[in-house]
Amino acid sequence: MTLCLGIMAVLGIGTGRISSDATPDETFARLLAAAQADPTAADYTALRWAYLYTSRGDAGVRPEPDLTPVEYEWKNGERTAARVALDRILDGYWTDIRAHQAAAELAERWNDPARSNLHRTFERGLLDSILASGDGRSFATAWRIATLAEEQAVLAHLRLSGGMRTLVEHEGRHYAVTRFRDERIGRELAVYFDIETAWQAQRRRDGFAADRRDREPQP
Repeated sequence: MTLCLGIMAVLGIGTGRISSDATPDETFARLLAAAQADPTAADYTALRWAYLYTSRGDAGVRPEPDLTPVEYEWKNGERTAARVALDRILDGYWTDIRAHQAAAELAERWNDPARSNLHRTFERGLLDSILASGDGRSFATAWRIATLAEEQAVLAHLRLSGGMRTLVEHEGRHYAVTRFRDERIGRELAVYFDIETAWQAQRRRDGFAADRRDREPQP
C-alpha cells in the first residue's frame, strides 16, 4: 500500500473522520479548514503529517516567507490589502512554525489581537505536537518530525545553535542527531530527531522506489 497503515490512521482514513477516497491534498485542506475555524481544538499532529503527503509537501526547509509586500501595503495605509497579502503569502506555510511567529508579530504591530492569537495558537499547537512525541534524549525517545523546518524550530525553541548535525541509521530507522558542547557543565549534549517518515516521503517525492521500511506502520 502506498499509504501505510500508520499514516492512514493519522490522517483519519478508515476512521470515519475523512473519506478513504480523499486525495492527500483534500485531506490536508479539510484538516486545515477545521484548524483555522477552531485552532484551539485542532489536531496539529494530523495536520503536520497530512501536509507531508500533499503535492506541495516537502521534508526539507523552504525559504522563509517574504513579508515585504505586506509591509509595503501596511505602510501605505492599505490595511485590507495588507491582510490579503499576508493570507496569500501564508498559503502553503500553515504548518511552518516560523511563518506563524512572523505573522503573529505583524498582527501585534497592527494591534490585531484576534489575528495574533490565531497565529500564536498555531505556533504553540504545532510545536507542542512535536514535543509530545518524545524528549529528544535518545533514539528511543527521539522527537518525530515531518520536515527539517520542524527540527530547526525545536532547536530554536531550546535556544540551541551552532551544533554539529549528523544523519544516523539506527535499528532500521533514520535519525538526525545534533550535538552541542555545553560549556556550563563541561560535557556534550545530543538532541535526537526521528526523520524516518520524512525520509521515506522525500524518497517517493524524488522518484526513488520505496524500501522495506515503507511497508511498516508510520509514523
